[in-house]
Amino acid sequence: MSILAAIIQPSVDEPKLPTTDAYAALLTRLDGLAYEAAVTALWALERVYLDGWTTALSSSSSPYAAFAAHWTAPAFRAYVATLATLAAPDSHADLIAEVLAHEVAFWDMALS
Repeated sequence: MSILAAIIQPSVDEPKLPTTDAYAALLTRLDGLAYEAAVTALWALERVYLDGWTTALSSSSSPYAAFAAHWTAPAFRAYVATLATLAAPDSHADLIAEVLAHEVAFWDMALS
């Protein structure tokens, strides 16, 4: 069981949510894109993830502190930095905007 699953104890009987399905569809679509576009989108979503958990890391009393520490570890930071060297954000601003829109929608859903 993952750290997050242990904390929130999700039910597998819950119906899929439209926001989650929409994000999953984007991730599936990325598999079919040219390498440069796909790696740029991957960098964007991983960077958002790193930035978000870096912010959460500041609270050691959070029930998510272990999860935040895991996803801000030096190895993950290095992975995101490597993706940044491969990404071409200037050439794929529309795709980055799409990733960011899905991230915002996902976290709005998760926090509501």
